[in-house]
Formats: sequence, structure tokens, C-alpha cells
Amino acid sequence: MNVFTKLALKSKSGCTVLLLLMVALTSLPVQDLLAEDAQDWSRECELMVENKIKSKGITDPQILTSLCRIPRHIFLPDSLRSLAYEDIPLPIGLGLFDPAPSTVARMAELLDLKPTDTILVLGSGSGYLAAIFSLLTAEVDLTEINQDLLYKAMDAFATLKLSNIKVRLRNGMYGWDPPRTFEAIVVNGSVSYIPENIIKLLRVGGRLIMPLGKPYGVQNLILAIKTETSYTIQSFGEVIFPPLTSQALDQSDKNEYRELDEGCPDYSFAYLYPASRRRRTITGYPA
Repeated sequence: MNVFTKLALKSKSGCTVLLLLMVALTSLPVQDLLAEDAQDWSRECELMVENKIKSKGITDPQILTSLCRIPRHIFLPDSLRSLAYEDIPLPIGLGLFDPAPSTVARMAELLDLKPTDTILVLGSGSGYLAAIFSLLTAEVDLTEINQDLLYKAMDAFATLKLSNIKVRLRNGMYGWDPPRTFEAIVVNGSVSYIPENIIKLLRVGGRLIMPLGKPYGVQNLILAIKTETSYTIQSFGEVIFPPLTSQALDQSDKNEYRELDEGCPDYSFAYLYPASRRRRTITGYPA
């Protein structure tokens, strides 16, 4: 079992920051952490990969292996356990849903990820996508604006001992402070425009993948590759994603988060809390 040790600090700018130290109390492999049903879910996942993922043209062995190293069911409500290894999108609450495993695999394949890559993921969803990508890259930096979603994802990451995922509670659509660059970026939710300030976070040759289109409809899965002066775009078919959480906020919420982000330092495992969100708590976590 894993525990979180939380230390409250104050930055010079006055922003309250929680540093999260993930303390692992076991060194068991991912699949052994769920020993009671590991054999069952592993077999279910293998059948999904063989019968439903490969048939969609996804053949990268590392990606296929990663799908069966991450137990999808722990990212989902208990009521959906029986559907976890169907290749379908599934609801995760708050009117949101996670993409099908084949969609996650397709995104990883298009990004052509390397073990040395650092990747930025905007929008946690359940955390399943970030977990898969953490097995394919050196580091995943995850931003999420919804406290409840992020805490649930953190619980799953801790259970699986995914120590190369760094998370921040903030609106990643405003960019990154202090400035840095990534080899790849995933927008895990539909957006109606290509965010220029996110393109700026890519290194030359870096890749951005995202569902481009109107929320609550059909979008195009697009891959943008940064060049010395601009970027190129390719489309890879239609997908359906819920809107990126930040796109569904009203303007007052956006302003509040933006004010909070400005001037705050960047910490590993750092969480920035706007005042109006502190009343929303989850058992075991501070308000």
C-alpha cells in the first residue's frame, strides 16, 4: 500500500503550495499490486488487445504491452468494472468520459514516443491515459484544473507506483511557468482551436496531438509538428472527446485560476488551490 505525505509551504508570491511526496511502501510490480484479480484482468486485457486493438492497425509492441501493464479498471467507478476491458469510451463522472484504449494507443503511436521523451498532458481524465504514457516516456507532466479528478488520478498513480508522473492543479492552457519545452504534448479533451501558447512549449520537431473541434460533437484527431518557424498539421480521422475541463469553465473561473497561476513557482508534485475550490474536499485530503 502507498501513502501520500503532504507538506504545506508558502511561496514568496504568497501562493499556497502543497508538495506531494509519493512514498512507496512496496516494490511489487504493477500487476502484483492487485493480486486478487490480477490474473483475471490481465487475461481480459490480453483478449482486448488481440481481438480489438490489433485489428485497428495498432501494432507497436511497446504500446500493446503497456496497455496490459496498466489495469484500466482501477481508474473507473466500481460499477463499470465489467466493461473496463471493452474497447469503448467509459464515463468517469462530472459529465466526462475516458477515450477507448485503442484511441489512447493510436495517440501514442502517432506521437512516436521515445523512452527519453518528456511529455505534457493537459487534462487528467481518469488518469488512465497519463498512466499508459508514463510507461513509454521518461516523464509525464500532467495538468488538471479539477481538484476532484486530479485526486482520484493521484490515488491510482500511487497504487501503481508510477513515480515518473508529475502533476499540477492548474489550467495548462495558459502555458507553463517557468518556461520549458517538451518533446510531445497531449490535449486530453476537445478544443475548438490550436492553442498557440501550447505550441510554444514544443521543441523543434516536437509533436502535439489533440481532438480539434467543437465540444460535445465529433472532432478531428490532429497531429501538429513544430518547425523552426511554424508548425505542420495532419488529420487522422474523427474522434469524440469531452471538452477539456478548462474550456467548460465560465469566465470568472478562468480569471480566478489565471490570477492564481501568475507568479507562482513550479514545483514537482505541486498543487495550487484557488480559494473557492478549498471547500470541495475528498476524504483523506485537506480542504
